[in-house]
Amino acid sequence: MRIGMILAALYFLLASAVTYAADELRVSGNLATLSDAPGIKFETSGWKHSNSSNPFLLTPDELTNAMVGVSRLRPGTPFLTNGPVIPKSLDAATVQVLLAERLRGKSNLSVSTETIGGRQVAVARYSDPYSRRIEYAFALKEHLVHVMLIAKEGRYFDSGNQVARKVVQTLKPL
Repeated sequence: MRIGMILAALYFLLASAVTYAADELRVSGNLATLSDAPGIKFETSGWKHSNSSNPFLLTPDELTNAMVGVSRLRPGTPFLTNGPVIPKSLDAATVQVLLAERLRGKSNLSVSTETIGGRQVAVARYSDPYSRRIEYAFALKEHLVHVMLIAKEGRYFDSGNQVARKVVQTLKPL
């Protein structure tokens, strides 16, 4: 399982443009502020964090049992590796279609739209033999925000689900 979580984290890092500069990432207490475009802030729930701002990773224990990743994707770029290209115009229905397209073929996949933190968010749930996954996606300042949870079944998934949902609920533009 540890290798699976590490590979997923590496995949997540390689799939997004990794940017880091001290002034682009600030974590104070449980509040993360990512100032590169589009600038955002959100609660981390106290989990450990990466030094990259896009994607920004949270984990309770060095990526071995759970990981929450936060990415901001520009129009014209793929929705992570081999995903559909993100269009310039984004609304809740379009984001749900993009997320479903990205995850086509995954086991036990369900995709819906929920209201979280006052915004319409596409939510995908699925699993593989080693972990359960939830992905959240929504439009923000002409970008697609993507929050992904990968966790072992049980307490790690339950805790990770609370952390990921809190990120989505509290995420605000700068």
